[in-house]
Amino acid sequence: TEVSVEKIWDDNDNKEGFRPSNVTVKLLANGKETGKTATLTVDNSWKHTWKNLQKFEGGKEIEYTVTEAQLANYKTPVIAKVSETAWAYTVTNSRDFEETEAIVKKVWKDADDQDGYRPETLTVKLLADGKETGKTVTLSEDNDWEDKIEKLQKYAGGKAIKYTVVGRRTAGQLYAGQQRDRRNNHNYHQQPYHGRHGCGCAEGLG
Repeated sequence: TEVSVEKIWDDNDNKEGFRPSNVTVKLLANGKETGKTATLTVDNSWKHTWKNLQKFEGGKEIEYTVTEAQLANYKTPVIAKVSETAWAYTVTNSRDFEETEAIVKKVWKDADDQDGYRPETLTVKLLADGKETGKTVTLSEDNDWEDKIEKLQKYAGGKAIKYTVVGRRTAGQLYAGQQRDRRNNHNYHQQPYHGRHGCGCAEGLG
């Protein structure tokens, strides 16, 4: 007889980058290890078939099953028999897509705008690992110089994404940031200001 196994990934097409390059599946006979394993990879389409297996033992048909160790960053694998007439199994590994948010807050330290240099609005761009995301927020007195960008991807390549922000008040005046609340000190010139992000993983305007 033969036993087939197929790996099913339920992980948002590996968008977060946690999927391993290979997974080992063990073959069991009547609940006992047979010593036979299969390494599933993208090269074999995450499938394997054990062939020419013993069908009977002690006058009874052997019941074949498969097992797999828990994978890091994934839920417990779900193993399902998918045929009534053959030993065919799927092993499904699932992962919940994680999101985060970035809180952008502008803090002015300019003696309450005593010199009148404070802009009416400040547009801030969100960067992910140093690359533009296309997401922006506009800060002003109307929103108390604070806004939030929600539903951001938390991981990529198996690592937490580092969010930063940059803002531009007027042409030629660019402000870049590190982590924490963004601040501006005004001593007859503008200095960098800092930003913070909601879950501790985004950096902001300096």
